[in-house]
Amino acid sequence: MGAALIQEGRPITFASKSMTETESRYANIERELLAVVFALERFHTYVYGKHVTIFSDHKPLENIQYKNLAKAPPRLQRLLLRMQPYNTTVVHKPVKDMNFADYLSRVNPTP
Repeated sequence: MGAALIQEGRPITFASKSMTETESRYANIERELLAVVFALERFHTYVYGKHVTIFSDHKPLENIQYKNLAKAPPRLQRLLLRMQPYNTTVVHKPVKDMNFADYLSRVNPTP
């Protein structure tokens, strides 16, 4: 999974990590939300206490933050709870416009 922190169109920092074998078997919405939580926690010093707009190519993420926690599956509940300290808005952005983070999530590290 990959993330890019961008301010006014300029990259500030990047982060990426491989998913564990277990994480790679998560449902698509869970993997996408896991990536958002990863980014928020990795960039905590930059984003905590500020409004953050999260751009994602996964359309269902736009509404997941408004989902009733009691009706969400347990794994989604845990991920949504980890997002609660942050002031976020999720906006859908087509994959063709997702340059930085999409590249980070697809690149294979070389030894």
